[in-house]
Amino acid sequence: MDPNKNDQTSTTSHVVVPSLPDNQDSSATQAPVVQTPPVSPFVAQESPISSAQQQAVHQSAFAEMNSPLPHQLPPNEKPGRKINTKLAIGALIVLALVALPTTIYLTQQQQTVQQQAAPTDDKIVAVYNGENITRADVQALAEEWYPTNEIDSQALQDALDVLLERKILDKEKTDKNINISQEEIQAKIDSDSLSFKEAEYAVLKDLVTQQEVKNWQVYTIGFWQPSTSDLAELTEEEKAERIQILSTGKSMINEAKTRLENDESAFSIAKSLLSKNPNFRGVLAVNGYQIQLDSEGSPEFEDPKTYTHQTKGIGQPFYDTIYSLKQAGEVKLNNPPDGSGADAIKLVSTNDSAFNTYENWLADKKKTAVINGL
Repeated sequence: MDPNKNDQTSTTSHVVVPSLPDNQDSSATQAPVVQTPPVSPFVAQESPISSAQQQAVHQSAFAEMNSPLPHQLPPNEKPGRKINTKLAIGALIVLALVALPTTIYLTQQQQTVQQQAAPTDDKIVAVYNGENITRADVQALAEEWYPTNEIDSQALQDALDVLLERKILDKEKTDKNINISQEEIQAKIDSDSLSFKEAEYAVLKDLVTQQEVKNWQVYTIGFWQPSTSDLAELTEEEKAERIQILSTGKSMINEAKTRLENDESAFSIAKSLLSKNPNFRGVLAVNGYQIQLDSEGSPEFEDPKTYTHQTKGIGQPFYDTIYSLKQAGEVKLNNPPDGSGADAIKLVSTNDSAFNTYENWLADKKKTAVINGL
């Protein structure tokens, strides 16, 4: 009995579906028997229900019993456009094709930046005459000049320039069979406070300059003092002393000129003049180096000094005098109009090269170098 029904008999007829025995074929099912309950005295009797109506009631009840529960029903589809699956897949493919080259490019750029940030020490940064210069060579030279934490790109570039210049000078030394004495190297160390290697290449540079660059090799004996334009700041006594020094000095230089023309040694002439005028100690100079009474012979005193053609030297009395010398053995005086001193200059030799300066010659040699960069 249905618990949802009350005790009062409904006026609606019940349809009873008899169960079938297990061994009875479903095709032999008899037509359902319709039982009509007795008519209650309190309820008006209705017209009998037809066979078709009873069948409809049966089907409706059966359908209700086998329908899914509310939570089993499919959700109502939301309104809006449906997604085109093919279009979505196509869009993803296009995005992938665009993104892939970009990803590859960014990866390559990252690798390039990493390589630049951490170059290998065995990288060849330059080649000259078949000889390699590595980045380790450049780093090592830079570390001779600066603390490691102060080495920047400019320091490395300077080191590379020096190493390349040394390769060029080494080749010139071999090609021209240039010999360098220990005395020449030591003189450079003493005069310019250089390391042994720096002094060695400084001497080699001077010798190459003599052979390859337009230059004049000369002996000079001279003195220098403040110009007469500074006399206004001096007392009368100081002015008189300055004028006396200039007069005595010029007499000494005139004597030096005569003795140079007689092929006397510049160093011996200066020592002789200084012994007669000791107040010129630290003032009289040979080849630009001040001389003392106890000075001993050395390359800077006894060897001629090389002067190259310099644009900045033009217009200066000292350089103009040197540039005007033509014949070996020729001696000229330099008497600056400002009264700042005087010089006797003797030409030993000249080289009328196509290269006016050492820098011009070096730049020409670098044209044959292969420079890969740092």
